Parts: sequence; C-alpha cells; structure tokens
Amino acid sequence: MPAIQDVSAAHAFDTVVGTLNVVRRQDLVAESNAHGEDLVAFETRFPIERLNSPRTSKDPEAVMLVDVGGGFGHDLEAFRNAFPESSGRLILKDTPKAIDELPDRRKFLMEAIKYDFCTPQPIIGARAYYFRSIFHAFSDSKCLEILRCTTSAMERGYSKMLINDWVLPDQGASFQAAMMDMNMMANLAAKERTESQWKSLLDQAGLLVVEIWGSSDEKRVIEAVLK
Repeated sequence: MPAIQDVSAAHAFDTVVGTLNVVRRQDLVAESNAHGEDLVAFETRFPIERLNSPRTSKDPEAVMLVDVGGGFGHDLEAFRNAFPESSGRLILKDTPKAIDELPDRRKFLMEAIKYDFCTPQPIIGARAYYFRSIFHAFSDSKCLEILRCTTSAMERGYSKMLINDWVLPDQGASFQAAMMDMNMMANLAAKERTESQWKSLLDQAGLLVVEIWGSSDEKRVIEAVLK
C-alpha cells in the first residue's frame, strides 16, 4: 500500500511551489522595498527613544541599526533625517543588485554592505536589527532560518529585533490584508501572519515579543529580544 502523502496546507508551504530560488526571492523583496518610499517609516510607529543607549553615544564603532534587506536605504535615510543627532552607525544590508543601485545621496548617510540574509549575520551586537516586509515572502521554515542567522549575532539584554510588517488580527482582518495574504500564498507560497502566528514563529527562533507598536492599521512594528 503506498504511503499516505501529507497534503495539508502547512506542508504545501515547503513543497516545490515554495522553492523559488532564495537569491531570486531576495532580489524580489529588495526591489519591492526599494520602491517602498511612500510607505510609513517605522519611526512613526516605534518610539525611537527605546533605542537610546550609552554604548552608541560613547563608542564610535557601536552600531545603532542594521537594516536587513532594506532595499535602497530609504528607511535609514528617513531615520537619519528624523533624528540627525542620533549616535551609532547605520548599516544597510541587501543583495548585490540593491547595493549597486544605492542612490548617491544615501551613500554618505549609511554603510552599505552586500549580504545574503540566509547566512549568519556578521554584524555582532548591534543595538537593533530591522526587517521591513521581509518575512511575508517566505514560509515559516525559511523564516526561522533567516531569523536564526540574525539571533546568532544579537547580544542578550542589549540587542533588539524590529520587524515592520503586517500583523493581522486572529479574526476580522481587513479586506486588503486578506487579499495580500492570498496574493503571497498564490505567488510565493508564503503568507501574512496574525499576532499569534508571529509570536509562535519568533518563540521558535528564541525570541520574546516585548511589544507590538502601532494600532491605526495592520502594518505594525514588532519589538523582540532574545529570551
């Protein structure tokens, strides 16, 4: 008798449908983020004073913010413009395609480094690691791989992970959010996540959700730290 195959929806996320070349998928994410300058910047949702630290003000080598998969650096530019007196290095990390096309005006505001976020994060002990609209393009298993590549670089009791993404209610999501979820599933075998799904995913990666910031819509900022 032939073995019964797992045809559950959860299993489908890890089938051939979901195996789009990861590098290509990173380029797609980078392209999307690179043209996301009309989106609300995370500092309008997240209280930036929570990143204040004597270390970043005293140590010129201390890293304030690593924007992982940050496209053309628009979020870091917005951060620097909104908080020009903030101390600490700002580092943009993305695919070679995105970094090579970084606008000249931003090259003086941040350090730009070519990086595959499915490999261990080499910037150790930054104050915060920031992901905007990254994880909805990947299955849970691939998200865990990406997350663990970053948690290995985080310093317990100091580093934060900030995730700027859709956070859907467990029930009663908006039509736009529901359609985005269907779109991600159909095109990338991925999904938007509810608050409980985010907490479960981050818990599996060894992270504790401290707060989910923003309440005016379903695009919010998750603040997490190492457990």
